[in-house]
Amino acid sequence: MTAATENPERYYVYVVDNLAGLDGAEVGVRILHGETLLAMIKRSRPQITHWPTFKAAEYDEAERLG
Repeated sequence: MTAATENPERYYVYVVDNLAGLDGAEVGVRILHGETLLAMIKRSRPQITHWPTFKAAEYDEAERLG
């Protein structure tokens, strides 16, 4: 956040849409940078998010659906 706020013209965020599409035709990529990125950052509120880190063996042993 700090790097993007200090220099939004040199910081890029790529957002990939619709990865679950069956044939890949609906997949899209949006590029956020510059004034658009800065405006989004200024509107955002800080949040605390926890991202679990899995060991490869734990991931491989996890239950699968279907």
